[in-house]
Amino acid sequence: MTTIQIILLTILSGLIMIDFMSVKLTVHNTIITGIVAGIIMGNPTLGLIVGATMQSYALGLNYFGGASIPNYQVAAIIVTALCEGKVGNIAQVTALVGIPVAALTVQLDVVGRVINSF
Repeated sequence: MTTIQIILLTILSGLIMIDFMSVKLTVHNTIITGIVAGIIMGNPTLGLIVGATMQSYALGLNYFGGASIPNYQVAAIIVTALCEGKVGNIAQVTALVGIPVAALTVQLDVVGRVINSF
């Protein structure tokens, strides 16, 4: 990965949160996020596969009240970046890396809400 790719993926993750907190137009969709991350990494097909797999994990999850759910968009960005240039079963990497990363984002969401309460 180059420095430019890292910066662009970081900007993409920031845009996801801005889109989620405001109008929810496009970037908040997991498949779109995967495709954009794949374009940044130079392999949109990989991004589509990862984004669709992560979207299938997220089907039916919604926020109810103050609940926190896994952030599969961030997991799609990280898995796409990790899978770039690798030959093998992308679904296994998505399950082995993506699900723990998405679960970690639940705790990060709670920490972010606590910090913003001050």
